[in-house]
Amino acid sequence: MRFLRDFRSKICLFGSLGCTILFFLTGCVDTSYSRKQNSGLVRPVQLVVPPPDHVFLSQTNIHVWEQSMATALQAQTVPAIVRPLQKGDWWLKMYVHQHDMSITPFYCIMDPYNRVSAVEEGTSIPLARWMSVDAALLNTMAEKIAPKITADLIGIQAENMQKDPTSLKNRPARIYFTGVYFSGVQKKLCGDHEALSQQFILYFQDKRDIIQQSNNHADFIVSGVVQAVKVPIRSSTDKQDTQSLEIIWRVKDKDGKEAGAVTQLHTIQLSSCGKQWDEFVTMTAKEAASGVKQIIDRYSGRNNNPLVSIQSF
Repeated sequence: MRFLRDFRSKICLFGSLGCTILFFLTGCVDTSYSRKQNSGLVRPVQLVVPPPDHVFLSQTNIHVWEQSMATALQAQTVPAIVRPLQKGDWWLKMYVHQHDMSITPFYCIMDPYNRVSAVEEGTSIPLARWMSVDAALLNTMAEKIAPKITADLIGIQAENMQKDPTSLKNRPARIYFTGVYFSGVQKKLCGDHEALSQQFILYFQDKRDIIQQSNNHADFIVSGVVQAVKVPIRSSTDKQDTQSLEIIWRVKDKDGKEAGAVTQLHTIQLSSCGKQWDEFVTMTAKEAASGVKQIIDRYSGRNNNPLVSIQSF
């Protein structure tokens, strides 16, 4: 396409596993994301890591283990915190089993009613090594098990969402689209600016996502901005005949918290713009709709699979 000399897009997701994220959590593809439970979304809740009991460790190493575990979970986007338990906490119970001359650590995700939601078994360690354990080993143990615990949390989130008729697993997401605003774009850039909004709605709206006319009860608010940007000039012709555009599609939750953003970069050849504007609008809107849907999927967790079963002790 002659007029579209450069096209780049990025999506960064806030709050979200892999960009990982859970009903406890928050996590980027270069779009942008975030997360919460409210009217179908899952509210971030801390996962408490209290001191483990009867684990054959000194008080110093107990503190190192719980802190290492919290740090490793935080690296997975889980908002874990080390402190004593309080009423209403989701928490991680850590304990060990001794068998013959080895120690096996276990990790239980406990709900606020002290019920086991998931269990993960760590790697067995020779008893002599455990009795002389150091910070390096405890850090390694935490880093190895943290992704499994995080995956369990995501499964628990998905299971809870599946049971909740108001969650986005069981109903369409309600979207308030404020439209596309053009800022600092050359008047010579001809074409119907409203067409970009219209095409975005056309490609975006389906059975999973419904665009509504107000922000009343909306799950997400989406807005677009097209603005002129400066890029390196390669020739005098480029300077006179091109317009570089940055299109940013921002996604926020109902409380105004940033959920993510899709950024697109285009360089348009103005002499061909009139003939090619429809093609430009179609390509831009189609890709933006796909990116915004990715943000909503990740932020809400609606595509995550429920936890299949609780592993046995």
